[in-house]
Amino acid sequence: MANPIHIELGYRLVESADPETGTLADRIQAFRDRLEATFGFVLPRVRLVDDLALDPYEYTLSAGGATLARGTAENRTNRRVRRSDPAATICEHFEKVVRLHLGDFLGADEIQRLVEEVAVREPTLVAEFRANAPRLGHLTWVLRALLDEHIPLLDLATILHTYVIEELFDGAHEHALARVREALSATITAHVAPEGRLRVVTLGDDFAAQALWYCDADRATDVARADAFLTALHVAMALADRHDAWLLVPPATRGILRRHRASMSRSLLAATELGDITLDVVATAAFEGSSPARAEAA
Repeated sequence: MANPIHIELGYRLVESADPETGTLADRIQAFRDRLEATFGFVLPRVRLVDDLALDPYEYTLSAGGATLARGTAENRTNRRVRRSDPAATICEHFEKVVRLHLGDFLGADEIQRLVEEVAVREPTLVAEFRANAPRLGHLTWVLRALLDEHIPLLDLATILHTYVIEELFDGAHEHALARVREALSATITAHVAPEGRLRVVTLGDDFAAQALWYCDADRATDVARADAFLTALHVAMALADRHDAWLLVPPATRGILRRHRASMSRSLLAATELGDITLDVVATAAFEGSSPARAEAA
């Protein structure tokens, strides 16, 4: 999707701006700057376009010809209603949409630019990487997967080094992602636990065994068991969300289980991805037979 991002505006929104906090364009640029500082890549340029086909206070957010979201940002003047700031409304919505699709906004040109930056500091590393990976498709998948789970790309040198020493150039994508995440344990730890403590929900022994079975077995041979496990997994995910915690899963299962995290506000973590921090286990998810997960006090 790494095409220019378009924000189409109804005619009443084209000139909307807050004189004290800046125009919509200023807000968007400030967000792009923050995003680059946090995640280590430059968001594609954003074009503000008027669209007479929209209602006066309507706007849409699109990229690559696909509409990602739409909304309204009416500038209310009724004394009984707090005056709204259309520019702030649009920018807040824009930020949420970008974070939701973060990996999709990383394009090939941007990846090439990032690799070139590493080459300036570590030319031998990049030369060895390029000798084994003349095309960036495999790396692109891994970097986008990291961003999809909000893992910064600030330490690209470590990622390239992992590719070289682990010879990940043409192996399975999920295996490469797991090895890279382990190499980025310091980055991941700082990102999820900046104060050195992390609230987690763990899986009980039976649940962990079921997770290993689900990831290793031919699930088609026991559909009922697989369905029961997925039901329990989503209950465990909801449990983690209720406790404002991260779900800690066996390292060998994270790659497959992460595909089922759509219902979670956070991603899944494996202990091997975390550095030296204090884990506050707030609950343990248990699995009994074909029953959904239940919480046990830690």
